[in-house]
Amino acid sequence: MRDFQDGLAKAINKGDENAQNSMIKKMSRSFDLRALAVRKVLSNKGKRTSGIDKVLWARDSDKIEAINQLSNQKHYHAMPVKRVMIPKANGSLRPLGIPTMADRAMQALWGFILDVYQESSANDRSFGFRKARNAGQAVSYIHSLCSRNRGTMRLVLKCDIEKFYDTINHDWILANIKAIPAHIMREWLKSGVIDNGKFFETEMGTPQGSIISPIISNLVLAGIEELIMTDYTTKKGKRHLNVFPVRYADDLIVIGNDLKSMAVAKRRIEVFLKERGLKLNESKTEILKIEKGFDFLGFTFREYKDNWAKTEFGKKGAFLIHPSRKAIRTFKDKIKSIVKTNKNLKSFVLIGLLNPIIRGWINYFRAASITKIKRTLGKFIWKVVWSWVIRKHKTTGKRALKEKYFTTRKQLKTTNNWTFFGIQPNGTKVHLTNIADFNVWRQKFFAFKGSKTWKGSNPYLLSDILTFHNKIKNLIVNGQIDGVKIKLIIKQNARCAVCDGPFLLDERIETHHLIPKTEGGTDKLSNLRLLHYICHKQIEWKRKQESEKNSETASNIKGKR
Repeated sequence: MRDFQDGLAKAINKGDENAQNSMIKKMSRSFDLRALAVRKVLSNKGKRTSGIDKVLWARDSDKIEAINQLSNQKHYHAMPVKRVMIPKANGSLRPLGIPTMADRAMQALWGFILDVYQESSANDRSFGFRKARNAGQAVSYIHSLCSRNRGTMRLVLKCDIEKFYDTINHDWILANIKAIPAHIMREWLKSGVIDNGKFFETEMGTPQGSIISPIISNLVLAGIEELIMTDYTTKKGKRHLNVFPVRYADDLIVIGNDLKSMAVAKRRIEVFLKERGLKLNESKTEILKIEKGFDFLGFTFREYKDNWAKTEFGKKGAFLIHPSRKAIRTFKDKIKSIVKTNKNLKSFVLIGLLNPIIRGWINYFRAASITKIKRTLGKFIWKVVWSWVIRKHKTTGKRALKEKYFTTRKQLKTTNNWTFFGIQPNGTKVHLTNIADFNVWRQKFFAFKGSKTWKGSNPYLLSDILTFHNKIKNLIVNGQIDGVKIKLIIKQNARCAVCDGPFLLDERIETHHLIPKTEGGTDKLSNLRLLHYICHKQIEWKRKQESEKNSETASNIKGKR
C-alpha cells in the first residue's frame, strides 16, 4: 500500500492526471488494498454493529467473499444508512449513520486513495483527521500565537458552521472531488436513510459515522485557510491580512489583532461556505477578546491579568489554557456512572474500567494548566471509589476496608497512602491510575510548508517518511503515560518490532510478551516488545493456532497409547 500511495502522491505533486488515473485504477483493483479495507472495517469498534441488512462478517469465508465483492465496482449499489440517535454533551441528540459492512469496506478502500489527496492539498493549520496531526498540536499553535511577548493577537473569531454534515452540497462534491468515480460517490451521497423503519431520501449532506465522512469534510473545507490569509486591496494599495486560522475538521477559529481584519476574514469565510451549500450560524459565531476567553476543542483559552508579564514583556497578562467546564463535568459524570452501575464488581475489574478513561482524559488535557484541577479531580475520584467500597461492605469497619482496598504507593514527589488496588486471578496487583502523577506537557506543532525544516513534506511520500518519523518520534514518547512503553519506544526507535513500520500519533500501540505469562514469562523489558494493534493480533492468532495443533497432537499420541 505504501508504494501505491507514494506513486499517487508523486503524480499529484507533478500535476500528471494520466499518472493519477493509472495509480487510482491499480489501487482500487489491488487485492492487497481490498484485503486491507476489509481488515480496517473488522478492526474498528463498530465491527459488531450491522447496517440495515443485519450482516456481520464473523467467519473467514465471509471475509474472503467481502474481499471479492469489492472488485465489482462497476455495478456497485450502496444500501440506505441506518440512523441512530446518540446523546450530545449539551443533552440534545445527534444523528449517526451506520452503513452496511459492505459499504464500509468500499468506503475504506477509496479512503486509502482519497486520504493521499487530502494530505497533498491540506494546509498546515488544519489539524483534524490527518496523519501526524492532532488536537494537541492545535492547542500548542494557539498558545504560541496568543502568548507572544508583544501580545498583539487580542481577538478571536469563533466560527460555527450550521449543520455542517447535514447541508453539504452534493453537486459541489461530485464536481470537485474527482478521485472517486462519480457513480460510486453518488451512491454514497444519495443512498438515503432508514429511521424508525421509514425511508428518507438524502438530497444534501453526508452521514456522520461513515469511514469516509471525515476525509470528505476536510476536502470540502480545504483551501479556506489560504483564502482567509490572502492579502486584500485598499485605496492605498495591497494590505497584509494579519490573521491566523486554526481548523480541526469543521471547527474553525481565526486569531487576529483588529476588528477590520476579522470582518474581512468573516466575509471570506461566508463566501467560501456559500459555494458549498454551507453557512455560518450567526447566533454562535462571534468575535471575542482573549481577556474574556473562548472554548475550542474542549479547552478554555484565556488571558489573565499579570502585572509581572505586563511590565516585563509589554503584554497585558498571562495566557493560560484549562480544560473547559463542560469537559470536566462530562469526565466526572462518566466516572460516576461507571462506579454506580457496577456496584458488585471485584475491585480489579472496576479498575480495568476506570483506568482507560482516566488515562485518556489526562493524556488529552496534558497541554493545559491542570495543576489545581488534578487535585480537585483526584479528590473527586477518591470520594466516588470510597463510597463504592463502603456501599459494598456496609457492616465492615472503615479501617479494615482501608487495609483491604487501599495501599501505599509513591507518586511524583510524595507518597500516596490511599491508592485503590485490586488483585487479579493470576495474583497480579493492579492500581487505579492516579491523576496527580502526570505533569503538563505541550506538543510542538510542525513547521509550515516552505520553511527550511519542513520543505512541503508529505506523509505518503516514501522520501519524506523519515522526516515525519523523526519529527513525531518525540511526540509519541511524550504522549505516552506508561513508563514501560516510553522505554520500549525509545529502545525500538518508535517502530513496530514485527513489521518495522513507524508508530503514528494517536495510534493504538500494544505490548507483546515474547514468552507468555502463562508459560512463565515476566514483565521485564527483555521479554517485552511494542507492536501495532494489527501485528499483535496476527501473532496472537498464530500462537493460538500452534497451541491448538500441539494439544491435538498430544491428544492423538495419548489415544494411540
